[in-house]
Amino acid sequence: MIQRLQSIFLFIAFVLSMMFFFFPIGTIELENSVLLPVKFWGFSFINQESLQPDFLSGWAITILFVVIALINFITIFFFKHRKFQIKFCLFNIILQLGSIGIIFFFLYCCKQKAGVDFHTNILIIFPMVETILTFLAFRLILKDELLIKSVDRIR
Repeated sequence: MIQRLQSIFLFIAFVLSMMFFFFPIGTIELENSVLLPVKFWGFSFINQESLQPDFLSGWAITILFVVIALINFITIFFFKHRKFQIKFCLFNIILQLGSIGIIFFFLYCCKQKAGVDFHTNILIIFPMVETILTFLAFRLILKDELLIKSVDRIR
């Protein structure tokens, strides 16, 4: 059933992962106090050494968040196949934990390559919240599966 609590957790995780496409993850403060928003698909800046325009691409992270969002959304509709839901949740948790590391590596590269200050938004904690929500959904799905197995044993 779609109205289960784990479906709500997965839907909230889906919404949180979609927020990365609409809001910047942070801002870069340039020398003249101009704030440049940074989104995951990349940002343009002036290279300090060569004084040429440069671009730091984040397409790999963007694709990763598309995959995470799709898995969250698809998992909701596998409510009749709890074993697939469990496998998708575990796979998604692994992807989300990997995305947290990749996010911090991307932010480190932004700071090193641009050579300016970087300020993050509240959006940076969403992958950890997504991971927690997916884990809670995983536990509830597993609980449902164990309940079904125990009822089948009684018959």
